[in-house]
Amino acid sequence: MKMDDLNHGQIVLLTILVSFVTSIATGIVTVSLMQEAPTTVTQTINRVVERTVEKIIPGETKTVVQEVSKVINVDDLVVEAVKKASPSVLTIYSTQGTSTKVGFVVSSGAYVATVDGVSAAGSYELRRTEKEKIGLKFVKNDEESGISLYAPLFPAHASAAEKNLNPIDFADSETAPGQTSIALGATANGDKTLSVGIITSVTGATSTMQKISSQAISAQVVGGPLIDIHGKLIGINTAEGKAVSVFALKRVLDSIK
Repeated sequence: MKMDDLNHGQIVLLTILVSFVTSIATGIVTVSLMQEAPTTVTQTINRVVERTVEKIIPGETKTVVQEVSKVINVDDLVVEAVKKASPSVLTIYSTQGTSTKVGFVVSSGAYVATVDGVSAAGSYELRRTEKEKIGLKFVKNDEESGISLYAPLFPAHASAAEKNLNPIDFADSETAPGQTSIALGATANGDKTLSVGIITSVTGATSTMQKISSQAISAQVVGGPLIDIHGKLIGINTAEGKAVSVFALKRVLDSIK
């Protein structure tokens, strides 16, 4: 029978038959070659086949969790913490002499906190520049903790931007021995100072009565904030090596609301 004598249906069936026979022959030759081929070649072909099958045949969808180790540099954390909190630290000036005290801004800029040594009897101010000065009004002194609060007195024409004193963020959790702490302060010229050390002890029956001992606190930073490596307030420096908990400050602020 000649090809010209075949109808359309017969030609289609013949094509399918030839394709089937060719596929079987190709498979037999491939298997024979793989059996005779070196191991490395066989492994490579197997891997290609496996990957091809994975793409063609839908399988189970799996989520692969890969753990990546990351080295955290404590120095970098300290730098970022200081950068975040230092704008809140201020020098408090006496208008009746040359004495100064360290303080810091709290409660959305409504108050400036410090410790003993600043009282209702004196007159104090903040100085942004030699000409730009902000008066301070005495609000309260808490004898139990030694914390004093003042309210800034802005000029009537001061804008919202001029009233922004960068309040410090409060930490929510309690401190613990072994924790890294950063004590911030300010000089008479308004320059910021800091020291870093480990908290050696935390004492007190309740969080608002906690007393913190830290290697970071020197006499130069008394009145300033004690912060953690995230730049959040954990205490107020009351004496060299000593601080009271941020929860004591929260209690004082709550008492004047």
